[in-house]
Amino acid sequence: MKTYYSEEPDYPPGIKILFWFLLFIMILGLILLSSCNRDLFDFDGKRTYIIPAGKHRDPTTLLSSHADTKITRLEFTFTPNETMLYEPPENNGWSKIMGIAKCDVPMKDGQIQDNSDNCRLAWICKKGKIPFLGVYIHCHGKDPCYEDGSKYGLCEMEIGKEYRCTIEHTGEDWIITLNEHYYEFHTGHIVSYFDYLQSPYVGGDFTLDHDVVIEIDMNEPKTIHK
Repeated sequence: MKTYYSEEPDYPPGIKILFWFLLFIMILGLILLSSCNRDLFDFDGKRTYIIPAGKHRDPTTLLSSHADTKITRLEFTFTPNETMLYEPPENNGWSKIMGIAKCDVPMKDGQIQDNSDNCRLAWICKKGKIPFLGVYIHCHGKDPCYEDGSKYGLCEMEIGKEYRCTIEHTGEDWIITLNEHYYEFHTGHIVSYFDYLQSPYVGGDFTLDHDVVIEIDMNEPKTIHK
């Protein structure tokens, strides 16, 4: 009885090199995709956001949501640094640190503010680069401004001091704690099909002439399935 052995085809050396090169490119692409475009919704742990000069946000962040999940609570710590300081421009406004947005339709980047109920911890600098921390809220897609306290200053921001913040939505109220500070804002019932986590954002309408670096240490967001 004869035994037959299969032999590996003798591919030309160029074909083998091309195969391994393409395989390497595919693996490298998957690694870069997973490390650069980070899904905020699934994030847990430390992350450094770098907002380039002249830009509003870190370009590596993804705006993401899960249609079957609601975000009920966000908890994080951060320590302000000198890159967050600036002389206020004429169109000065609150810049955002972290927050939650609740939308009735899927949103594209930049639409969150105008089409949602959202709550964010924010900061602003006054004349002399004096920084303050506050709560920034939009209700039902509109900005109520200062008339009903929706942009509420909590305290002066100290460079190098650690702040622990929680943002919670109870169903009809936003509850925000920042170290010893507490703030509650009534929104009424929110129709929300898509919940988003919001990352650091400079402006408003203005940008800064230097990079802003913000390091966030975030616990896994608390969620419930619809």
